[in-house]
Amino acid sequence: MTTPWEEYKNKPKTTPWQDYKKKLGTTRPWNYIDGSERADDVVADARYAMCLACDRFNNLTKTCKECGCLMRMKSRLKAAACPIDKWGAVPDVDK
Repeated sequence: MTTPWEEYKNKPKTTPWQDYKKKLGTTRPWNYIDGSERADDVVADARYAMCLACDRFNNLTKTCKECGCLMRMKSRLKAAACPIDKWGAVPDVDK
């Protein structure tokens, strides 16, 4: 049996920046203005409604406390996903 100290000591070390980048996902703020695909309004509004109901949503700044994103914008990006898996990217459907 391992002690909590041994578990902590053997855990892979990451920097706060690495942790932040992992939570941010694959989308970036500039994706909103660079022509990246957008989710349709129904999907974007449903995503944002989930954010509004989430305890990790900062209502004052309209940002996520996990990834720091402006959620009204992030929820409109097709490839964006919630850092705590409440909603995901819109899958591409082959025609």
